[in-house]
Amino acid sequence: MYKKVKYFYTFESMIYSNILQHYKVHMQAKIKEKQMAIDLRLTGETLNSISKKLNIGKGTASEWLRDYKLSKERIHELNLSRRKKSESTRKVNRLARYEQYKNVGKELIQCNNKFRELCLLYWAEGTKNERRKFAFSNSDAHMLIFILNILQELDCKNKIYFTVYCHRENDITDDEVRKYWIKILKIDALTIYRPETSRASQRKSKNKLMYGTGVIGINSIEFLNIVLGGIAYLKEEIGTT
Repeated sequence: MYKKVKYFYTFESMIYSNILQHYKVHMQAKIKEKQMAIDLRLTGETLNSISKKLNIGKGTASEWLRDYKLSKERIHELNLSRRKKSESTRKVNRLARYEQYKNVGKELIQCNNKFRELCLLYWAEGTKNERRKFAFSNSDAHMLIFILNILQELDCKNKIYFTVYCHRENDITDDEVRKYWIKILKIDALTIYRPETSRASQRKSKNKLMYGTGVIGINSIEFLNIVLGGIAYLKEEIGTT
């Protein structure tokens, strides 16, 4: 009986000793891990970054480092970095979306002759410096009527806007300009701009285009990219013939 009891207590002591040894090893590892977290924090790492690098929970990292705050300068750097990364992601997504619209234009031009005519004219006469909307300018009212009819057939009537750029020194009132274009284009309203010009330009251009230059536009970057996609298809078509 004595031997059994002695053996039992010896076995129990071994188990306790092993548990204690494992606990000491675990605590030493935790202390080392905590020191690594502190070292990383002192280099300006964020809680997310530290928790991922050391494979620990964010709550644990937060508890260990509650007395180690980032400097205002470092926080400012991190905010700038996040902003740049966010802007870069948005740009990539935006460009991918534009490519989808261009693919729509490439498909549409193969089955719609009116859209093909629009792409050809925009390629030749469209506003090249406009990056966010479709805009076609011309002083020839008949050309603008032709473009207007195409856009209406493409079901864009409710999206169209009209603008007229008229020389400031022209001997004509805004009301006369407005009546002229509204009557010819058969539209309800338009906007008139009379930009500032140099004296040399005033002498050269005065009354040359009495009623100014008309602009038909669609304030849609999506539609612009559909048209640009159609033009890209035309370029490919010419390149293969």
